[in-house]
Amino acid sequence: MWTDEQVSAAMGGGSRLLAEGPSTERPWSCTWGSRRSYLSLRLVDDAAFARTTADPAFTSVAVPGIGDGAVLLTRAGDGGDPELFFTVGASHYAIEAVADRAGTGAADAPAEAAAEQSLGRLAAGRLRG
Repeated sequence: MWTDEQVSAAMGGGSRLLAEGPSTERPWSCTWGSRRSYLSLRLVDDAAFARTTADPAFTSVAVPGIGDGAVLLTRAGDGGDPELFFTVGASHYAIEAVADRAGTGAADAPAEAAAEQSLGRLAAGRLRG
């Protein structure tokens, strides 16, 4: 979906994130990581997509220009842990970026959300074929 360089650049270039390969699990996912940070793209089934995007524990903001509809979810309490959910055709996807595995607050949320959105635009275009 993306090169290691694209993922590393989207995450700010502070550490090189390497593809760990697609999972053999269902639903499918792929992860890029380093000791400090990671980024994942996964397929989300209809029920999980509906349940997660409607969960009141998260604040949902529409993000135009990514697939057939995208929303950025953040924790309602502090705006942390952003995760981008989007649809292309009949399939739903989620992108999660974590800039610092040791981080517990919302300090990295703007950078994480920016990475998710820039890579989401690339992914949606490629998934559309």
